[in-house]
Amino acid sequence: MRMFVLLAVVFGCVVLCGCSSLETNRVGAQLTIKCELELEPVVEIREESVMGTGSASSFLGIVNWGASTRAVGVPFTDESSPLPMFTGVAELARQAAVYDACKTHKADFLVTPRYELVENNFIIFKTVECKVIGFPGVINGVKVDD
Repeated sequence: MRMFVLLAVVFGCVVLCGCSSLETNRVGAQLTIKCELELEPVVEIREESVMGTGSASSFLGIVNWGASTRAVGVPFTDESSPLPMFTGVAELARQAAVYDACKTHKADFLVTPRYELVENNFIIFKTVECKVIGFPGVINGVKVDD
């Protein structure tokens, strides 16, 4: 008799406390919103040229390191990677040099950058030192064209 009462209580709890869905999703048409604005950046380019330096190293051409701070977002080659281990050592040095120039001279980007690369190539080890010279550009805002 005790077993029957226990099973009845468990069955009653399951029935009374069971999960049920009160709201269901209905598939409808997708909402597509397009916002087409003509934006033009307000840019100031300073007349004095600035310089930055950077360096990077590579072991067996596979593992790259050395650029602890670097400018990303604009690839220097088609095969660029966001991961520093898989980026070419010359590209890492360029990114570090651009970051150094922009950070030191409070610029957002460089106009007409010129790179000087010095490669020390050993059989299994390679180092690249880069110097960049360019004109600093600063973005002061964005203008909306009507």
